[in-house]
Amino acid sequence: MDMTIQQIIILIKSNRLHEFYNDGAWKRLAAEIRREQNYECQHCKEMGKHCAASIVHHVNRIREHPELAYNRTYVDEHGIEHRNLILLCHQCHEAEHKSERHKFSSKKFKFQNNERW
Repeated sequence: MDMTIQQIIILIKSNRLHEFYNDGAWKRLAAEIRREQNYECQHCKEMGKHCAASIVHHVNRIREHPELAYNRTYVDEHGIEHRNLILLCHQCHEAEHKSERHKFSSKKFKFQNNERW
């Protein structure tokens, strides 16, 4: 059984979203997406490259759209349907989340050595 939107929101607020990804319903859906997309990175495929992939990526991030957590597709403001779950290789997935990974590190690290000889 899928988690409810309320359960997912609680996981988000308590910083326990990993529990969603460990849930059996998500694991089954992710396995289906991998098979349907032939274990190929969809971004690399768009660029004419063929690359093995295993990461099922939410186009609409769960933290922003928990109601779409299990949705294969979504409809945009113009009524056009798009895929919400796409398969990505590690490199493309890292590129998708690059800005999120660094948003909390606003201060640049500067080496400072106060030792005097």
